[in-house]
Amino acid sequence: MSAQDDAALGHSSMVEYAYAFSVDGVEDPVAAKQIIHAFVDADFSASVIFIDEVNEFKLQATRSLDYVMLEQFLLQKGGWSLGPKVRTARGEVLKASDNRPIEPGGR
Repeated sequence: MSAQDDAALGHSSMVEYAYAFSVDGVEDPVAAKQIIHAFVDADFSASVIFIDEVNEFKLQATRSLDYVMLEQFLLQKGGWSLGPKVRTARGEVLKASDNRPIEPGGR
């Protein structure tokens, strides 16, 4: 598919945002499969994979997301609970307690 075809379908070939996060109770690829399918259909998702060695999802998104947005998406799609922290590609950590980036390495 060409970049023009992607644009016509509303897909962005520009991935600007990346996130790493866990989902409570998901510790293997079989359990992760439903969550991956939910993200494939999301309008903000460019790609998502599950890394079973660290029990984390890696999400590439076409727009900026925050903790609450990811948490609500997971709850609405399957009743899943987002882990306590979401790491961004820029080293920021998004947390449920304040829903805003904190300093890299912060708590």
